[in-house]
Amino acid sequence: MIPFVGAPGRASAALADRGRFLIFIGGDQVGVEDFELTKTSARSHVEISVGGQASRAQVELALSPQMEAESYRLEAPGTYLKVAFEEDTAKFEAPGVSRRTKVCRPRVVLDNNVFSHYQLLLGMYDHSRGGVQSFMAVLPTTNAADASVSVTMELLGPGRPRRQARANVDADAKPDADAEARIPLTEYKIILAGVIGVSVFADGAGRVMYVEVPGQNGTAVREEYQRAIEKAADRAKPARSAGPSRSAALAKSATSAASAAPAALSASVVPDYVDQDVVVKSAGDVRLAGTFTLPLAHPDQGVRYPAVVLISGSGPQDRDGNTPPSYQTFIFRRIAERLASCGIAVLRYDDRGVGTSTGDFESAGLFDLAGDARAMVASVKGYPNIDPARIGVIGHSEGAYIASMLAGEDPQIAACVLLAGASTTLDRVMVEQIEYQATFNELDEASRSLAAGLLPAVKQLIQDARDGKSRSAVSGNLQWLREHMQIDPVGQIRAIKAPILIVQGEKDLKVKPYHAQVLAEAARSAGNRSVTLVRLPNTTHEFLEWPYRNPNFDPMDPMRVVEGMLATVQGWLVSTLQASSAVG
Repeated sequence: MIPFVGAPGRASAALADRGRFLIFIGGDQVGVEDFELTKTSARSHVEISVGGQASRAQVELALSPQMEAESYRLEAPGTYLKVAFEEDTAKFEAPGVSRRTKVCRPRVVLDNNVFSHYQLLLGMYDHSRGGVQSFMAVLPTTNAADASVSVTMELLGPGRPRRQARANVDADAKPDADAEARIPLTEYKIILAGVIGVSVFADGAGRVMYVEVPGQNGTAVREEYQRAIEKAADRAKPARSAGPSRSAALAKSATSAASAAPAALSASVVPDYVDQDVVVKSAGDVRLAGTFTLPLAHPDQGVRYPAVVLISGSGPQDRDGNTPPSYQTFIFRRIAERLASCGIAVLRYDDRGVGTSTGDFESAGLFDLAGDARAMVASVKGYPNIDPARIGVIGHSEGAYIASMLAGEDPQIAACVLLAGASTTLDRVMVEQIEYQATFNELDEASRSLAAGLLPAVKQLIQDARDGKSRSAVSGNLQWLREHMQIDPVGQIRAIKAPILIVQGEKDLKVKPYHAQVLAEAARSAGNRSVTLVRLPNTTHEFLEWPYRNPNFDPMDPMRVVEGMLATVQGWLVSTLQASSAVG
């Protein structure tokens, strides 16, 4: 479909178009979308594999002559979703779900990982008027909430992608920015619900060639644009020298990142680090794949470094602290690089069943995950150039439960950092967070409604876990939840003798800020004289800047971890685990 040709203005006709988008996450190709657009329909076949989970889906829109969606259908193995639009009403049908909701007009449907839908959105932009224009988009979902979200779109003018479109080209090839510059594109800035930024780049005929989703670290590149870039680069190759290899580029990147770290906080600080791939065996023949980020000692200076193990929060997370494609803050990678640049080694790992780790995450209980963390701590203690007397643990969210569990039972753990940890069991936190979000006045009405709609299902899941059921009508791991109900977070932190750092965001809508105070007081009352509590203003559960009423929030870069957390963890650990010793 070509949404605008000839004189500028709103499109009056839609011409046939078909093609393929290559889908990337973090520079790695994870899928493809084959699409076909006509005057009456938009069809896409999407295949994507992220974190070891593969999926495919057929998505189809029926369109009116004005390019409005008249119906939506998604079919995937084991599931389907249908939406029928009638005037300002949408009827949603899915297995076990049938509901109606009001939707605004004119309507466009934006489906996650269906990038051809942005083509339809561009067709609604009035080029004769220009500037920032507002629309409403329908997000196909089975949740009992208003399906419409606000969308603003602005024509920025000539531009080219800021991320490399050449991610699937030979890794040793030198990216050719000039090649991209020779293929003119027009850039549009799209913001959904005021918090999600998307950049869309179209060619001279109005066809979408490239889509950037910074919050998901994702891009979609039209295959023919990819080929054009490669062809242009090949024509210029004789005039250029060969570029560095991928390995050299990575080494340079690591060195640069380390050099940008804050000034030395102790005499043992070293400016460089290196990543090493590791595999650690856990119970049940599970093999956990991870990255050990190690400071680089001076050639003539053998030292034993302190080390920490990073323990992720709930859900299947990779070693960087991400759950692609929707949640990607790279929080653990940023912590690891920050600490290693200051002389502290860091081990982070893919959860079982995630990335290149073996095992099954969906069937894992809390105690399985805790056992995995124990295995990683044990491996660090025996690692060359690591001081086993200076091992710390850092846990985020659910990982805080596990970190305090390990620190309380292992007197060799010398430091414990709890990021957004709760003082009560997960079942109580789940209900508390939903009730909090349903009434929190800084959230928009749609978000509050969504939270309220989830509460009955969450309560049912909790009750099924308490009743000892093996299965529930609500999706969830009952054994994992039951094991969470068996622990005592306050008792766990009382057992910790090592220094404790508790870091909490004051805009945490998942673990309310008071939990941090409860944990700190419990540890102090048990006799621990080294308990530090830091509360960060305007900071979320994920340690991102609070997006509402925050002039510093950037929808085009929403997943930026706050400096306050990184600096706090770095400074405290350097102080707590400093004093290097010679290798014996």
